[in-house]
Amino acid sequence: MTSTLSMTADGYHSLFDGLSNIVGLAGSFIGDRPPDVEHP
Repeated sequence: MTSTLSMTADGYHSLFDGLSNIVGLAGSFIGDRPPDVEHP
């Protein structure tokens, strides 16, 4: 509403913090897969 730069920056920080959590969770699920024949 007031268009302050600090509030906008905090919003972007929260957005990217949430996205990094999603990327971390996806990496954990991918890394938890069992090894296959070609990649033990």
